[in-house]
Amino acid sequence: MKKYTLSAAAVIGLFICCSFAAAEWMNYKSEDGKFSIMFPKAPQASNEAVETAVGKVDTHILMCESTDEGDNAVYGIVYVDYPATLMSSDMSKDKLDVMFNGAIEGGAANMKGAVQSRENITYKGYPGMKGKISFEGGIMIMEAILVKSRIYMMEVGYETGKNNVPLMDKFLNSFQFAVQK
Repeated sequence: MKKYTLSAAAVIGLFICCSFAAAEWMNYKSEDGKFSIMFPKAPQASNEAVETAVGKVDTHILMCESTDEGDNAVYGIVYVDYPATLMSSDMSKDKLDVMFNGAIEGGAANMKGAVQSRENITYKGYPGMKGKISFEGGIMIMEAILVKSRIYMMEVGYETGKNNVPLMDKFLNSFQFAVQK
């Protein structure tokens, strides 16, 4: 009976510790980006004008590297507004697949990595794609979602073999957006 009591106490202790660790995360809200997402700490923001196939676009980047024990991940979200005449969540499935595959392949090329998997996803009725990219020493999980003419790309990178799936899911599943008019 004592063995059961000690095990139950250990589980309760672990639950309490995990509850406190979860409380350290912050809900980041972007008024300009019209979204919110949980980060382990305040992200660093930057903006870049990036040349694309459709011309220069303003790219908004938020990144954060976790320093918590057991979580060596880098968390980030990128969003870009494209001209509605060139890109829209109302495009045909074929055009959406080309666009999303390009985003995943572009991420792999930027990291000199390789796409390991990809799958079409839907988020609140909007099209998207989830990909897994391997690169030297690490893995990146990327989710791209197209809301009207804005693309959101959530990314989690981690060292090979050191992924913390609950924290990765916490970040990816916390994403919320307000539909632009």
